[in-house]
Amino acid sequence: MNIPVNEVKRYLGAARIGENSQLDLMIEKVIHELESRIIPHHIYRFFPLRFEENTFYVEDTPFHSSALSRNLKGCTDVVMLACTLGPEADRMVKRAEISSILEAAVTQAACSAMIEAYGNELNQQIKDDAASRNLYCRPRFSPGYGDLSLNTQRDFFRILNITKELGITLNDSLLMVPTKSVTAFIGCSPVNQNCILNGCEECNMNTQCVYSRNGGSE
Repeated sequence: MNIPVNEVKRYLGAARIGENSQLDLMIEKVIHELESRIIPHHIYRFFPLRFEENTFYVEDTPFHSSALSRNLKGCTDVVMLACTLGPEADRMVKRAEISSILEAAVTQAACSAMIEAYGNELNQQIKDDAASRNLYCRPRFSPGYGDLSLNTQRDFFRILNITKELGITLNDSLLMVPTKSVTAFIGCSPVNQNCILNGCEECNMNTQCVYSRNGGSE
C-alpha cells in the first residue's frame, strides 16, 4: 500500500507548503514505520436493498437518511464495509506524543492517510467484485456524514459482527476504537453512472473544507 506524502500534508493542513526538509524527512520516517508495523484488516459483504422513501433496509434493518438514499437511488445491492489499522496505530500516536509534538502530528496525519489509502484499495477490490455480479459501485458513504446518524453504527456493527471479526469497539460517543477505523456503505447498481468512488470530489463541502483535495476556499 502506498501512503501518499501529499495526503499526509493535506491532513496536516500543510498541503500548500512546498518542500521542507525537516517536515518531509519526518513524514518519510513515519510512513516507513507505519508500513513496517501496521497490518490493516477489513470485512465487507453484499446485501440486497429494499427502499421506502428516505429509508432503506438491509436484512430487515431500517436505515434512515435522505442523503444516502439519494446516493443509493437505482441500486439493487449495497456493500457494508469495515476496515481498521488496528490498535498499533493508536499506540504509535501516543508514543510520538511523548517525544515530539511534530512527530505526533505527522503520525496522526499519516495514519489518517493510510486508512484512506487502504479504503481506496478496498474500493477497487469491491468494484471488481461487483463487476463480476454485473454491478457498478457508487461512492462510499459513512455513518456520521450528512444526515446519516452515528447511531447507525450500532446496527452496522451488529450486522457485520465487527467487534468479533475485527476487534473494533464503539465507545459511549459511538466513535470507533481503534480510532483509525472506517465503516461505510457502497451502493451497487446495474447501471454505470461513472461515479468517482472515493475522495473529496463527491463531498458538498469540497470547496470550503481545509482538508479538501481542492484546497478549500481562499
